[in-house]
Amino acid sequence: MIGLVGATYDVTERRRRDAREQEARRLEAIGRLAGGVAHEANNQMSVVLGAAHFLLADAELSPSARSDADQIRRAAERTAAVTAQLLAFGRRQLLHAAPLDVGTLVTTFLPVIRRSVGAGIGVEATVAEGVRVVADAGQLEQVLLNLALNSRDALPHGGRIEVRVDTASVGTSRTAPSGGEAVPAGRYARIQVEDDGAGMSRETLARVFEPFFTTKEVGKGTGLGLAMVYGIVRQSGGYILATSAPGEGACFEIFLPLTEAELVSSDAAAVSRAPGAERVLVVDDDAGVLAVATRALTESGYAVVAVSSAEAALPQTGHAARAEQPFAIVVSDLILGGMDGAALLMRLSHEAPATRVLLMSGFADEARRRAAETQPYPVLLKPFAPDELLQRVRESLDGALVE
Repeated sequence: MIGLVGATYDVTERRRRDAREQEARRLEAIGRLAGGVAHEANNQMSVVLGAAHFLLADAELSPSARSDADQIRRAAERTAAVTAQLLAFGRRQLLHAAPLDVGTLVTTFLPVIRRSVGAGIGVEATVAEGVRVVADAGQLEQVLLNLALNSRDALPHGGRIEVRVDTASVGTSRTAPSGGEAVPAGRYARIQVEDDGAGMSRETLARVFEPFFTTKEVGKGTGLGLAMVYGIVRQSGGYILATSAPGEGACFEIFLPLTEAELVSSDAAAVSRAPGAERVLVVDDDAGVLAVATRALTESGYAVVAVSSAEAALPQTGHAARAEQPFAIVVSDLILGGMDGAALLMRLSHEAPATRVLLMSGFADEARRRAAETQPYPVLLKPFAPDELLQRVRESLDGALVE
């Protein structure tokens, strides 16, 4: 007698889970690479912006040379905008998060969206009241704008875009054909941006958040808009899913953790922009950035000591040096070789608590960002123009310790 015993297993869900995890790891690896590239680019763009600023300040510069310097400045600013998108995708930009009402933000921002998408496209919003999250309001507005512009490109002959805000309960881990991380079970604030445009194929949907991926013609876009959306949402502790099919439009769903925290007023204190005479210690391991910052501060009247490492900065802030000539403020890069800026500032907070601090950062990974946020230190994001540096130094010295 011949018999056969067999067993079958449905591995569909396991394969889907493996594919999602592989996609998440791939996006994380691309994000780390993008963040590193953007950090170095931001350092160099700070140097370019600084050099252009100094050239344009020369009253004897010929008209043709002034025009060239202005073109250099504009090109550096455009490059800075691209690196900002890379940092967002890599989740390495600094977010200024605070409790906010999502419905109020969407309602207030709706006119900007309507102007941006142009005539022929109707933009409507349906918002629930009291939906609160902790997020960076400016970055969340950027998310809404990028999603709306993405929908606009799918509506060449007009159509509608609808923005909805409500709360949603996810009973079990939820996924969508877009790949990436699944949304864990829980209760969330949900933002939906939906259009009735051309829709996307399954192949396009699988790569929709990938940086530099675009279905547009060459020269029509960088392919960073949705990548930036993905990065901002994930760094905010949220999740984003995309669903679409050819001819059926597209819907992007954002899930952010709810909060009961009270809303905080966004009013900023008025501060002086006057030149100063205080002693300033500048710390940066990039020679170009160090030179630009030193020149800008010196020309504005400050007494500047410039060093290229935290180790070189410590003797300058020691007890003997502090007793003779204390520094009014330390301006330090956050990411340094050897002892990093966060460790330096933690030392300063114990040894010289009266010394003001201004951080500079091209990007900050999660650990360093948390370390920096344990103290009320303002942050100057790279790349920066000399005027921005002078303004933030003056704000910090005058007591406006806000980001």
